[in-house]
Amino acid sequence: MGNRGRILGDAVSYWIGNAYGPALLKSGALRKRRRSVARARLLFYRYGFLAVFAGRFMGAFRSLIPGMAGIMKMPQGRFQLANVLSGAIWFPWLLLPGYLGVRGADALGATGSAAILAILAVVCIIAIVSRRKRAGRQP
Repeated sequence: MGNRGRILGDAVSYWIGNAYGPALLKSGALRKRRRSVARARLLFYRYGFLAVFAGRFMGAFRSLIPGMAGIMKMPQGRFQLANVLSGAIWFPWLLLPGYLGVRGADALGATGSAAILAILAVVCIIAIVSRRKRAGRQP
């Protein structure tokens, strides 16, 4: 049901956007997200089909692009093609890094896996410390 649910959800967002059009842009929920809506609109203007396809892989735009396609009156056939294609590969693409990581760790054995975990822990600690330092410097 996962792929079908994502595809159906985006199709419903498209139909709502198509039915209610620009009036949705003035709604309270989208008014709070003006900057994201403006970026999604620009992305859609520039790339159309590709924006719908790639929008599923971009967290900030994932929920906005299908409705924006409806608001902008993208032909339904083109939208549904991008929707179905991206929906079919999104979940496997999401799991691929973990799968490859496990396969690589298995190939390295227990010692190599422990070394990789230690390196990842150090990288995470460095990222957290640098982020806190940056946050402390900002007024």
